[in-house]
Amino acid sequence: MEYIIRTFTCVVQHTHNADDIVENATALLDGSSNATDISDHDRLGLLDFPDSVIQEANVAATTSLSKAELLERAASSPSTLSAGEIDLLKRRYWLGLTREQMTPSFSSAAKRDLYSLTQEQLQQATDQLKKVRAMLFDANEEDALWNAEMEDWRRMMDASKQRKKQEVESRLPTAQPWMKRLWDEDQAEKNWGYAVFRDLKAANEEYEVRKDAALMNARGAIGCGDTIGARWRLQYLDQPEDDKELEPSQAASDANDKENEKTASELEARFQVLRQHFRKVRDRTLKRQSTALYPQTDRSELRDGILRNVFLVIDQQCVESLSSQTANVDDMWVYAVDPDYTHPTGTTAPEVPSKEYRGYLRVRLQQLVNNFFDARRFHADEFSMQALWTAAQASRNQAFVSVKESEQHLWTFNRFVGSALRPEGVARPTVKLLY
Repeated sequence: MEYIIRTFTCVVQHTHNADDIVENATALLDGSSNATDISDHDRLGLLDFPDSVIQEANVAATTSLSKAELLERAASSPSTLSAGEIDLLKRRYWLGLTREQMTPSFSSAAKRDLYSLTQEQLQQATDQLKKVRAMLFDANEEDALWNAEMEDWRRMMDASKQRKKQEVESRLPTAQPWMKRLWDEDQAEKNWGYAVFRDLKAANEEYEVRKDAALMNARGAIGCGDTIGARWRLQYLDQPEDDKELEPSQAASDANDKENEKTASELEARFQVLRQHFRKVRDRTLKRQSTALYPQTDRSELRDGILRNVFLVIDQQCVESLSSQTANVDDMWVYAVDPDYTHPTGTTAPEVPSKEYRGYLRVRLQQLVNNFFDARRFHADEFSMQALWTAAQASRNQAFVSVKESEQHLWTFNRFVGSALRPEGVARPTVKLLY
């Protein structure tokens, strides 16, 4: 308790001595003293309250209620408290003091000692102090102080939600139409995005920076704004133990070349291993959710809101889709894999032509936050992965752009915002260099 006590406002204000408070607290805990033995001055020190005269003056300056009436209201109906009443209780009746006057500076020995405690030590000290103070509070006082803290937090959260709602609603008229459904269903309380398997040897720092910048520019282009944009996630999953790294694939420039068939077969075999691993992760997440426990946020389970019907793969070919000379965003793509795909023959037969759908497709990078996400989140029953693959064949690099024929052939030379992103009728703003 000592380290907590040395940060009390009454100690900072020199109205009480920290050593005396520690001694009194210890005596109450070990039973060598009881509450009736504690003087009023020492009681105020243990509770970290100002003296009674200051308390009465501050209560009178804040509310028309007496202290006892204020405590009863706070204990029974905290939602009826005024902002001033909440502030008074949160400050433990100390008013007119700055933060520096209420707590030691971060560089002080008292704060350094407090921050040196482990979480377990801090919890133990807090519990001890709570036990001591429970002997000394006036009627309703302990509940009143706690409720004031919680009510202040609730109001801050409500205000934050209202600000977010206003920000989103101001943007929705000029955002992609599907974003309204995302907002209506999730209220920006869930993530939205994908699970990703990444070849760490291939995905270099330059690629990661440009990829993240391209996706950020795309989110701006579709009009998602800060509130919804902040919930975007790419959740990187660990490679399965039997496939620790994705071996770089040979580039397939000639669709009719036999080497292209070999590359496609290698990809399919590799993706099948990843499918099995993804399904294990997905099933583990669903099992935890079904037992009413919150899913973990590590790589062993999927974050809330991450799509379950597709995952992404970034390998050497994906990295090479970024030209270091042009860095054109419409040429960047990643693999999207159907986790539930099974080949009609039940095998990954190499004799199957490479032009046939094999349970995966290329997706233009920036469409991950627009048309492709819309298709997998809201129209999966209408457009299967095979339908999206078919649509992708009409686009540059056979990378999915849109299910709309009018958008499939779109391509532009731009380092920032590519094709088929901005809603109809929205002008293209000047984009600042982000990489």
